[in-house]
Amino acid sequence: MLHRRVDVTAALLLMLLLAQAPHTTDGLKCYICNNCRKFELSQSRTCPPEQDKCMKMDMETGQVQRNCGTETMCNNSDREMRTRYTSVNCCSEDNCNKAATAASPLLSAALLLPLHVLFVRCQFSA
Repeated sequence: MLHRRVDVTAALLLMLLLAQAPHTTDGLKCYICNNCRKFELSQSRTCPPEQDKCMKMDMETGQVQRNCGTETMCNNSDREMRTRYTSVNCCSEDNCNKAATAASPLLSAALLLPLHVLFVRCQFSA
């Protein structure tokens, strides 16, 4: 009986992880914005197939650029882009170059807590 409960818990954890995995069947989607100060001015667009990174570049003026990029652009960002930008960040999930938010980690914690409780109950009920 304990083995069956552990299998159910493992299946639930796997489903949660798959639900949070990035989905890029149509190509990576990134926010695109040039010389903008407000995130609302950005628009999400599908990147060309050769561009597999989303980039967010902060300028000294407080403006931000968001765009699609490549691994090469991200690797060279420290040398070539530091003269124009105070920071360059690259990521590879859909719309990951958005403004920072605490909602995503909180949502993950809220979803994992009930699964953890279920797992602990299964462990101690045997």
